[in-house]
Amino acid sequence: MSNSSSTIIGKIIIAVSGMVLVLFIVGHTAGNLLMYLGQDATNSYAAALKANLPLLWGTRIAVFFAVIFHVIYSIKLNRINSKAKPQMYAKKGYERSTLSSRTMMYLGITILFFLIYHIAHFTLVITNPEYNGMIDSTGRHDVYAMVIAGFKTPLISLVYIIASTTLGMHLSHAIQSMFHTLGINGVVFSKCVNLVGKIVGIGVAIGLGSIPIMVLLGVIGGNL
Repeated sequence: MSNSSSTIIGKIIIAVSGMVLVLFIVGHTAGNLLMYLGQDATNSYAAALKANLPLLWGTRIAVFFAVIFHVIYSIKLNRINSKAKPQMYAKKGYERSTLSSRTMMYLGITILFFLIYHIAHFTLVITNPEYNGMIDSTGRHDVYAMVIAGFKTPLISLVYIIASTTLGMHLSHAIQSMFHTLGINGVVFSKCVNLVGKIVGIGVAIGLGSIPIMVLLGVIGGNL
């Protein structure tokens, strides 16, 4: 297989895996925003997910492989591009590129490390095993109280706020690149995609980042 064919296939894999991750992140953000509706809404949503194991594990497996393929092929293509592009060309490209596009690889690596921490923190509760003992009045795992307890620590909240901002920046450019890579172009369409990318990126950053801020301010979970 030639380098050009390998590069094209790699870009398609990055785009498709990226699409899976974008859909998951948007859905995950929507679920997290239930924190604003209170304890019952949040815990009911979490309980519904755990009750539907095929959907839960199907999603987890799809996201797991999407992350693996996305990371591996992103690193491969980044190395190929670094070798192929002269330094002067890269510098001139900064004039038209955005901060998000120039730092895609670094943002992606940062998000990956945060994802590992996030899973250890709230999903597997490795960092805080006491979360397992949090049960609400109906006998469900008290996800609402767990999140409140986690975000009441300023340092942890700061980490999540920075991660949310980083994720938003990454998404804003990733969505644009995804459609371009798949060959879905056109002046009007590209402008619409760019706008959607920015809206999704900003929406995810604000949606996820606002929760730890509201917890610290006592707006969410002030009675716990």
